[in-house]
Amino acid sequence: MNLTTAKNGIFHNSFPSLTRVLALISLLLFSSLSVVAITSSSASSPNLLVTTQSQNGSTITGYWVVVETTSGSTVQTGFSPAQFALAPGNYLVGVGDYGGEFFSHWSDGTTNRLHPISIASSGSVTMTAIYSTTQGGGTNGSAITVNSVYANGSSVSGLYVTLSQNGATTASGFTPATFSVTSGQTYSVTAEDYTNAYFNHWSNGDGARTISVTATSSDTSLSAIYTQTPQSQPPTGNSITVLGTTLNGSTINGIFVDLRINGNHIASEFTPVTFNNLQLGVQYGIVVYWYGNYYIRYINDSNTGIDLQRYDLVTLSQSHPSDTLNSIFEYVPPSQAANLNIIAEFPNGTQLGTASVVNGYDLHTPGMWLTLTPPFQSTPYTGTFTGGSILPFTLFNHETYIVQMSSGYDGPWTGNPGYGQVVQITFSHWQDNNSTDPNRAITLDGNAQYIAIYDQT
Repeated sequence: MNLTTAKNGIFHNSFPSLTRVLALISLLLFSSLSVVAITSSSASSPNLLVTTQSQNGSTITGYWVVVETTSGSTVQTGFSPAQFALAPGNYLVGVGDYGGEFFSHWSDGTTNRLHPISIASSGSVTMTAIYSTTQGGGTNGSAITVNSVYANGSSVSGLYVTLSQNGATTASGFTPATFSVTSGQTYSVTAEDYTNAYFNHWSNGDGARTISVTATSSDTSLSAIYTQTPQSQPPTGNSITVLGTTLNGSTINGIFVDLRINGNHIASEFTPVTFNNLQLGVQYGIVVYWYGNYYIRYINDSNTGIDLQRYDLVTLSQSHPSDTLNSIFEYVPPSQAANLNIIAEFPNGTQLGTASVVNGYDLHTPGMWLTLTPPFQSTPYTGTFTGGSILPFTLFNHETYIVQMSSGYDGPWTGNPGYGQVVQITFSHWQDNNSTDPNRAITLDGNAQYIAIYDQT
């Protein structure tokens, strides 16, 4: 049974397709690239093109592409051939494997998956990733090979596995997968489920989905043992459970959830999911993605209450060794939908909540917090920072919503230059009507965008 060709889907900063979302985890992998062409472009038009080819020069398409900041945060994603409109700055670009094709090198000869690029205020960058039908061996012959098999001994292949170090994913692939590693270093290998293939234990008897492996000077081989029915094992140890529910209380299964430490992916699953054997005192980030026409509105944390965002921070303790997060969604049919975007700007047009590079320094203006109250309600049901990935909101057309902007920010600057300098950012007015009230009612008549102006002292 080969499941590899079934893992083909779409994921942006909106909703992962359930038939291909396993491939999206490779967004934390990769990159390296070559500049092939320079043309005229702007931040509002595509200025980065990523294509993929086989070793014989023929074009292949549908391969995962991710653009990250230099600190590892995801900026944009897509599938080759992929075009991105990026602000000027420094980025890392990566690609993922799929089916029987494996990343080999970039067209400039670079063999690292993740490769830094610079986007200028004008011009564009074009890159091509070259693929091979075989995976390369490790450094000085050191490699970790992951196989998969059913508990009854029958063969199963194409199961998604990831390799990570220090909480950061370094490679991924589909079984049988071989990863190049460095002898003597310790890695974490994680096996994922798929339809009719549910992880049970490793060939050494370890029942943890993520196993620690120390690379040797030769090939280290291990097998993930699967069953054809879901496991009903109760949560053990310290755990975080994530559920999905609509505003009217209906259960939603199959929502993608990412578990992170310091912004680095360590595990992912679909609702309902319980992440077991977690550490006390460690702050975990839980990111919930929206799917189809279901849009995340808030998360109800059983320990800390409501968080008006699509992510929540959880620190387990001896008094609270487990936590349950109920992610609340709203269904908006496409025929009734309209998008509402809110932007915060300084009077000179610089947006709050965007990142760029000035004279070699990362310049990041903190986004301004805002909340949204739905029709016929008195309290907000979702919120975000300007520039956040949840924007624009997808809402019901011809309905009236209350937008409440933050009145300002008073504290140390988080960007460079001027890091640590105490600044005051204060709401000034709405650009379209000059109102100085940060709260306003907006009745949607199609897609809309509003700009809040802030002053800085």
